[in-house]
Amino acid sequence: MKETTHWLQKTPVVQTGALICCALWGSAFPCIKIGYELFHIEAADTPAQILFAGFRFTLAGILTILTGSLINRKLLIPKSAKTAGKIIRLSLLQTVIQYLFFYVGLAHTTGVKASVITGMNVFVAILVASLIFHQESLSSLKIAGCLTGFAGVILINLTGSGLDSNMRFQGEGFIFLSAVAYALSSVFLKRYSETEHPVLLSGWQFFAGGIIMILCGLAMGGRPGHFTPSGTGMLLYLALVSALAYSLWGILLKYNPVSRVTVFGFMNPVFGVVLSALLLGETGQASGVRSLLALVLVLSLMPAAMAVDCENGEHVGPVVTERSEPTCITDGYEAKVCKQCGAELPDTRTVLPALGHDWGAWTKADDSNHRHTCQRSGCTVEETGSHSFGKQYDHDDRSHWLVCSLCSAHSTAVEHEFTQKKDSTSHWQECMSCNYTSDRGGHIDTDGNGKCDTCDYAVHI
Repeated sequence: MKETTHWLQKTPVVQTGALICCALWGSAFPCIKIGYELFHIEAADTPAQILFAGFRFTLAGILTILTGSLINRKLLIPKSAKTAGKIIRLSLLQTVIQYLFFYVGLAHTTGVKASVITGMNVFVAILVASLIFHQESLSSLKIAGCLTGFAGVILINLTGSGLDSNMRFQGEGFIFLSAVAYALSSVFLKRYSETEHPVLLSGWQFFAGGIIMILCGLAMGGRPGHFTPSGTGMLLYLALVSALAYSLWGILLKYNPVSRVTVFGFMNPVFGVVLSALLLGETGQASGVRSLLALVLVLSLMPAAMAVDCENGEHVGPVVTERSEPTCITDGYEAKVCKQCGAELPDTRTVLPALGHDWGAWTKADDSNHRHTCQRSGCTVEETGSHSFGKQYDHDDRSHWLVCSLCSAHSTAVEHEFTQKKDSTSHWQECMSCNYTSDRGGHIDTDGNGKCDTCDYAVHI
């Protein structure tokens, strides 16, 4: 049966929610750099950067758990070891690995470059969802969009003589690895949200990841830095960015294919470029011809390549098995359908033959009829028929009756009609209909006339 559309699957809702997430994440590019300045964290001070990230995500986790618990009117806590394992895996990918590379990489590149390279997470997420986890199909248009995005990332680092000297593995390379970790976390969040509350997953993975990053930062020699009202305010804003954006992103992934949500990640570099130019003054690179062309390449084919409407028989949603169970009198079927649009894929339908009625035992309906009812769940069909009385009587000492061979109902009882029966040794009364016998006794000749006193049987003396 085709699934009904949840309101979180409606296109305007997905667009609005995803763009809010991207705007929040885009603002993180310049705000993290501003946070470094407010906390006096140097670009080369990796331990302090990791510690800064740990504070941010621990606070984000606390805010998410508290807010989610208030909204759901119950404390959101993991209730099984299986759920805790999912949280740990998500925290390692989404928080620890992704942001460890992101924070360190951002300190060694510009906000504009980081924004454009991070746009690659859209393509990587769709490739992982399609090729590794088979959550959706990978169309030729999607591949074209991925290649175009790669071209844009390469172009932003090109000069007339090739790759410029500012392309460093610790900078741009770390940002790309962060994008890969994000892609994997999106796919796992989609999978885990099918059975777990996405806000619970978001909050606890942030909290766990934040604690791990704090411990790593302290172990590496990091120090908290200089807490000021403005710095604390920026830290709180970044925590809110993570709490709100990731929780909303997880809710959208719960109800939509990965590509339908992550496609909006192309807006991350747009927001990042604009806000980096406004807040950091990185207008030179933001307005450069090569950077603008790279941004165009990243964005140009994405709406078409990542289209979420199923057209021309090429379905982009995950393929699921749809099954209609057969009934007693009608055939069922099993077929493959696109979860995105609900269309049935050609040549995938298998007919499941009707089951036939599962009749229960016959029971007496009245003196003339009996009935039985189908025992199969959901079926209330009843069948009636006349009693099948045979010729074999059942009886007691006063009457006899016929028995239905199907339901064991009794016909109307009739009193016995006896006749005298005798043999050489005894005599008795026998019913002429059912052969019931009574009053059996031996012959007695009390008057000596040579005949039984009861049956006149000749008694030889």
